[in-house]
Amino acid sequence: MKKLFVPFVITALLIITSCGKDNDAPNRFTYKDIAYRIDSVALLQIVSNHGTASEKDIFQFIFFNFNEGDTTMLYMALYDENSMILGGDYPSLLINTTETRRLLPWALICTSAITFQDDTWQYTGEGGSIDVRNNSGTYTIKFNKISMGIYQDMFDSNDDDDVEYTEVGTINGSYKGVIDKTIYNLSKEEETNNPVFK
Repeated sequence: MKKLFVPFVITALLIITSCGKDNDAPNRFTYKDIAYRIDSVALLQIVSNHGTASEKDIFQFIFFNFNEGDTTMLYMALYDENSMILGGDYPSLLINTTETRRLLPWALICTSAITFQDDTWQYTGEGGSIDVRNNSGTYTIKFNKISMGIYQDMFDSNDDDDVEYTEVGTINGSYKGVIDKTIYNLSKEEETNNPVFK
């Protein structure tokens, strides 16, 4: 699973030079009673079927914490099947939900998860939400007790509607600052076999 996601991580790291940064409080999140300062943020808008009636947009945030050589990254993939505009409250739900507006715990090109220096991953599950407000590129983001944990059967291999999710902790905190957005057009990539940004 993690191997499939590696190309996306590399892509995000390549665009880190355009990430927003704001050193003022309260730009931090907490997890399991540990506070992580948000040192930098990347935002990628992933577009499929661009310009068609079936266009879908995923907004992938990556929040970076750098601490004496250790890097912690918090990924948040926001999706609304009925909207191409980023904003408002997105609930954290299990991966097998049928809700059309939510955080996406995992997909081939995006994820909502926290990863640590030792390469351990924990993904969003049932509980909490993220709230996003955009004012001309200045974003106000609030993490509201977002559930993080481990899936034993993420893709429901038994077809019993049980993905066997266990919560490990919750994400709280907030961020306010300017974030530069990069648009990644999957439709153009399919045409050219190369990533296309605009």
